[in-house]
Amino acid sequence: WGCTYNAETDKATQNLETPLLKDSFQLWQRSWAVIRFEATRPGMWYFHCHETQHLMLGLQTVFNILPSQQPPVPADVPTSGWCKTVNESAWGA
Repeated sequence: WGCTYNAETDKATQNLETPLLKDSFQLWQRSWAVIRFEATRPGMWYFHCHETQHLMLGLQTVFNILPSQQPPVPADVPTSGWCKTVNESAWGA
């Protein structure tokens, strides 16, 4: 369904020498994009679609960059009981 990424044919059209510098871009229905970013600043980086109704469809993700360099979550930040903070969960360690 749609145009899937084909590494053999699509890699030839990727410009890795002088790529565009952008903070947003548009995608057509059933299409894809290859994004590359320099992950040097610790923190949670949220990538999302700007169409609110698309958020419920999963057009969002969070990249946890350099968790070992992030400060711990303050003790007074409320949690949802069983829902641990990033610093308490195994993947944030």
